[in-house]
Amino acid sequence: YQKWVEAEIRIKRHQGIDKKNQELINKEAKHWTNIPECLMSIILFLAEHNTTFQGSSECLFKTHNGNFLGLVQFLGKFDTVLQERLCDVSTKSWIAHLIVSHREQLSFTICFVDTSEDIIRVKEHSVEFHTVQNLIREGLKGVLMDMLDKCGLDIQECRGQGYDNGANVKGRNKGINLRTFFMPCGCHSLKLMNDVAAVSSTKTVSLFGILQQIYTLFSELVLRDHVRLTLKPVCVTRWECRVESVRAVKYQTVNVHDALVALVKSEGWDPAACHEANTHASQLTDFKFLIAMVVWYDILLQVNLVSKSVQRSQSLDIATAVIMMEVCFKYMINYRETGYATAITTAKELATELGAEPVFKHTTQIHRKKHQFDYESREEAVINPEEKFKMEFFHSLLDTVRVSLEDCFIQM
Repeated sequence: YQKWVEAEIRIKRHQGIDKKNQELINKEAKHWTNIPECLMSIILFLAEHNTTFQGSSECLFKTHNGNFLGLVQFLGKFDTVLQERLCDVSTKSWIAHLIVSHREQLSFTICFVDTSEDIIRVKEHSVEFHTVQNLIREGLKGVLMDMLDKCGLDIQECRGQGYDNGANVKGRNKGINLRTFFMPCGCHSLKLMNDVAAVSSTKTVSLFGILQQIYTLFSELVLRDHVRLTLKPVCVTRWECRVESVRAVKYQTVNVHDALVALVKSEGWDPAACHEANTHASQLTDFKFLIAMVVWYDILLQVNLVSKSVQRSQSLDIATAVIMMEVCFKYMINYRETGYATAITTAKELATELGAEPVFKHTTQIHRKKHQFDYESREEAVINPEEKFKMEFFHSLLDTVRVSLEDCFIQM
């Protein structure tokens, strides 16, 4: 009992045999507490001043990487804790290191007319972020009404509302204020169109999966030496990144292929990484993959042009936005009729540069549907692999894009 009491006293006085270990643990805990506090201070500063966060680049120490990363770099010059962390991630995408939770949050922004001065101005303020548990329409409506009450605002004074056009709030105003005009968000409509199109076929899912895995391999320095354009990750929320991801591989397919082959032949690399590099090198020579990459680049490029114009033009009105959406819609209709032949030509050029055969290979067996009765007609299976690919990938993708764009265009 005496030994136990003495041990208790030493623990309270932090004089145990693990004193040094405990000091290191406390130091490490303080270190990882200071970093989020510093980042949150930057976020609050930018939010209070209504300043944009992101730039065209998501990497540290790159030009045009936005206000947030710029401030992180600036403070890192004076803060030793942050400086140490910057050295660890200076060559990697910063966004991946900021994910700390998977909570759904609602951003509450108010756009209003300010008549307090001689010149009437339209202003926009970000009020707060609110964690939400219920993502259905009524749940979001309740959070919205609570925020308005907290700010002392009357919903009956509201004259405009816009959402991200998700399925839970899309295109309807259920009893909030019947005099409020609904304005669908064109940018989010285009994003939702891409989201649906991205899962329209297994070839599309495979395409973006391969691009993301290649990007991961290219985080190694030996691979980056082979390419001029930096490979980009496939971001789920920012479709502009998908354009950059496809562009980087499309315009330097041979260089990417050679880099993967170089990794396979190099000594001292992890066998799993070498096997993955060899697999992706083979996938890059697949003619179907090349066609899918060309087709998706053409689609994403056209959609991205409209999306950028709608987001960044301060003088763009609704009429011009509708015209731009209509041009994009007509492009997709025309591309369905003539784009396949153009994509085949471009893909053949890439295959020639790679030294690969531009042919469609049989990949699966033909499964015919059984009929219970003799009088039922026999459906002819699509035996030609090119026709099968054209139907299951190209037509399926373009039909999905066309329907989604038409729905968005009608709403606007």
